[in-house]
Amino acid sequence: FILCLDSIGSGEDLYLHVSKPPKEGSPGAQLLKELQTANKDVKVEAVHKKINLAEEVLAWEHERFSIRKLPAFTLSSLKSHKESRRGSIFDLQENLNLALLKRNTEIIAQALARYVFNLSSDSAPFSPEMGVEEESLKAWVDFLVAQPRAQQLLSEKNNLFVTSLNNILNRYLKEVKISYQTADKRDPEFVFYDLTKSLVNVYSVKPAVFDLFLTFAIVIYLGTIYLFIQFFPFLYSSMTTIASISKKNKSI
Repeated sequence: FILCLDSIGSGEDLYLHVSKPPKEGSPGAQLLKELQTANKDVKVEAVHKKINLAEEVLAWEHERFSIRKLPAFTLSSLKSHKESRRGSIFDLQENLNLALLKRNTEIIAQALARYVFNLSSDSAPFSPEMGVEEESLKAWVDFLVAQPRAQQLLSEKNNLFVTSLNNILNRYLKEVKISYQTADKRDPEFVFYDLTKSLVNVYSVKPAVFDLFLTFAIVIYLGTIYLFIQFFPFLYSSMTTIASISKKNKSI
């Protein structure tokens, strides 16, 4: 099955969102049981919501896999996808509760270990030495916050975020493989532009003071021409008068 995680760093309770109610003995029912018994102080509840194909954007991440007939679930501290916290621009690192993130990480790890290795609900798959370290979580949170995670950036083969996750998973798991997905042609509304690097040309130009002086010079030049044209008859008559007077003086 596919388990998607959403907003597990806040909220006291956890909700397992499913597209179909899990049947008894199914992977969804077993996972829900393990999540509920991993920490009895934490309420884990299954929330059923049908997939609305008429909507442009799906409500939860697992619905994309459920459409393809794959067993998938989304574990979140939010009971509804319409809560404002899920789409708020104030979803910042300062609002993340590391203590809750550590607790929820331990619950997920224990539930998955019991399911994969078919352990009883009373067993403890991890010793205290193998527990979740809050310092390690904080380091990963700081790293994730500092890395851009746009779709077109994640598709690059040398993306630092993807390669770091691949390296840490290869340290503890086998057969880790990176799959590069392409956009579904049936969703023409979504276009991912793969050009993330471009050449920027920088030109050295004269300062703005030069443009200011040039503007003043042009204004003075145009003003002089305007005044010359405006008072040309007066200048012409004055020059004619002066010329006639000078001729009379010479004749005398």
